[in-house]
Amino acid sequence: SIPGFLREEGLAVRTELLDAGPESVKNERIPEKKYTKWLDYDTINDTIKLRRRLPGDYLLINPGCRRKKLKQYFIDEKIPRADRDRIWLLADGSHILWVVGYRLSEGCKVRAGTKRILKIQVWEEKEAGR
Repeated sequence: SIPGFLREEGLAVRTELLDAGPESVKNERIPEKKYTKWLDYDTINDTIKLRRRLPGDYLLINPGCRRKKLKQYFIDEKIPRADRDRIWLLADGSHILWVVGYRLSEGCKVRAGTKRILKIQVWEEKEAGR
């Protein structure tokens, strides 16, 4: 749930909803961290889920929001086939909002007209004794 905290297979996720009004985050620079992303909350159509890849998944890859199949994105980025099923995805149906640790979809990037921001932080949790 948003805002909230989730643990999934050794991964921890914290979400926070921020107001993008003129007195809040408008003057802040969006952090360019690999495992913290800001998304335009109002562009999300369905329930977002943290999951692995499924057939039919796609990204919106340029400002014109051209679709690219997730499989093709993995090939273009030279992500080894053996690693592709282990990569976490933040998904809105088949639309991949964020390939965690890699790319954010153009369709959910924060822009000048953004009213609400979904801040997502992801990190690996180390098991006790390791």
